[in-house]
Amino acid sequence: MHYFFDPLISEASDHIGSGELIHFKSLRITKDERIAITSGKGFGFQARVIDPSTGEIEIADKLVANPRAAIHLVQSIAKGGRDEAALQAATELGIASATALQAERSISRWDSKIEKNLDRWQQIAVAAIKQSQQLVLPEIYHCESVSRLQPIGVALVLDPRAELQIGQIAPADSYTVVVGPEGGFSQSELDEMASKGFVGVRLGDSVLRTSTAGAVAIGCLQLISGELGKRLD
Repeated sequence: MHYFFDPLISEASDHIGSGELIHFKSLRITKDERIAITSGKGFGFQARVIDPSTGEIEIADKLVANPRAAIHLVQSIAKGGRDEAALQAATELGIASATALQAERSISRWDSKIEKNLDRWQQIAVAAIKQSQQLVLPEIYHCESVSRLQPIGVALVLDPRAELQIGQIAPADSYTVVVGPEGGFSQSELDEMASKGFVGVRLGDSVLRTSTAGAVAIGCLQLISGELGKRLD
């Protein structure tokens, strides 16, 4: 079943948002086909397509997101679209929020293009929840330095030099996971985060790219919290 995104969808809706009509066309949606529409707010609906050319629909069953640990990804801005790849994978796994962090060693800098890049991240997140059939759209933020970070729940920073492995972290209702840029965090940044309660953890013996480390960490935390096992049942 194909998923579409409409933040205004409700039980009273008889048309899907006009922005999804292009998606209808690209997927060759037909009359009477059943689709799912996510609001991005934790719920959605199954619906029958009455007229694919106008987006007219008939609402059917309501969909509600299952409870899960809230994982907040803080992804350092990286070159070559690696931060965007990280965002996409993390959203597909299911996160509560994603923050673009301007780290000291980030080669790419958003500077005057913060709003434009946040819009780009929003588009990537929307596409990712549709592809992965998620009902929750992560909140998207920007943070100009680690000194401005405010951890939520268990606060973790990925550090290949850390003694603690991520598998040793206890289950929790919420986590904040910080991923560094290509060159890693400076010692002053690590010290700043430690003062805020962030604990350094490593992902085994490998040093992963900034584009993949976050997704691996999220998968580990979902396994620890029991969520990943439930999905596989």
